[in-house]
Amino acid sequence: MEEQQYKKTLACPKWLMPEAKAEWRRLAKRIKVADEDVMILAGYCQSYARWREAEEYITEHGFETENTSRILPYVSVAQTYLKLMGGFAKQLGIASETGVIMNEADE
Repeated sequence: MEEQQYKKTLACPKWLMPEAKAEWRRLAKRIKVADEDVMILAGYCQSYARWREAEEYITEHGFETENTSRILPYVSVAQTYLKLMGGFAKQLGIASETGVIMNEADE
């Protein structure tokens, strides 16, 4: 079995959203990422940024439209990105068996 190569420093992709870059910097200090998994980390961070953006919108505006009581699309967006984050977290080994994303204290 071939030994995985880990990057000592992870260069943050320039195309990530600012919030995704902040999450990248936070995680890059805490986890080992194999060379072939760098894009999985990028996907996780970008999904995190989009999820947070949707959640902030929902917090500010609510999750229903005022006139029709229809659920805003941001709810679906938040749910979608939360699921994506969970999948990426499992691939990176930063999710527990329950699907909860672990932090440094959990390890």
